Amino acid sequence: MIAPGMPPNEPQRLAALRSLELFGKPPQERFDRYTRLARRLFNTPIALISLVEADELWFLSHQGLPLERAPRANAFCAQVVASNQPLLVPSARQDARFKHNPSVVGANGLQFYAGCPLCIDHKTTLGTLCILDKRPRNFGVDHLKQLNKLAQLASHALSKHLPDTVDGLTHISNRQGFKTLAQFVIDTGLERGRSTTLLLFNLKNFRPLNDHFGRAEGDVALKAFARLLCQGFRESDLVARLGGDKFAVLLGESDDAGAAIALDRFKKNLGKYNRQALRGYDLRFEVARMGYNRDAFGSVNRLLTAADATLAEASRHSRR
Repeated sequence: MIAPGMPPNEPQRLAALRSLELFGKPPQERFDRYTRLARRLFNTPIALISLVEADELWFLSHQGLPLERAPRANAFCAQVVASNQPLLVPSARQDARFKHNPSVVGANGLQFYAGCPLCIDHKTTLGTLCILDKRPRNFGVDHLKQLNKLAQLASHALSKHLPDTVDGLTHISNRQGFKTLAQFVIDTGLERGRSTTLLLFNLKNFRPLNDHFGRAEGDVALKAFARLLCQGFRESDLVARLGGDKFAVLLGESDDAGAAIALDRFKKNLGKYNRQALRGYDLRFEVARMGYNRDAFGSVNRLLTAADATLAEASRHSRR
């Protein structure tokens, strides 16, 4: 195995990494949403955000791998940090750099790796966003470009100076977090010739619920609805609270028919919750379902505006 080298700015890199104070923290939605999305988009069993410390890797987010740490000396990710360039290893057993790597040898060894730098200041690589598989894979240049775009978005999530992108009450994405990833999901779908569908939700009668049961119970309702959305849709779909009692789900690579099936499943789960919760009220909602069309919308903002108008019209109609 060829050991990875050290980047020329290693002392400064480590200082920048430690200044973020991310080590030892529990899993965070602002990072997990990138690994969930990467795993689905590229259909791999493992997706990681790794931070490369002096002697080890710390997995800030890990989907499909129970480990939180790994030695730096054996790591694919250390090669990315050393070169500050994406790394693609279609078949590790056929690659002289990795075929004797302890994580590669053996029946259950890793065979495929694709990783892209997580950078701050466009030059200091702190770690990687990477996907892995235990079988060799073909991975085209376009896919590597898409992974690199996602890594660039994840890099922004590392900064302590950017606005928080997670809703403090429900712990799902807020409006800013949703918009950050939504355009990537839409653009990736267009590149692959796949549809993207937005579901925009309003909780019905939320203000009377707050007035009658109190704001604390209103918070319980909002948290329950967010939890049911996360449970009812794919873990890689983008779920967000946009503000107040308004929520959104963006279903990547899903047409209107697929979104309708997912929405029907969610309705059944919500009905089951209402029958079991017995909190003196039922959670009910109105929803606008809208497929993305580049000619009609052009951006996430315009898609949200159109869906919001449709939802407002549905609300007016329901009050007549």
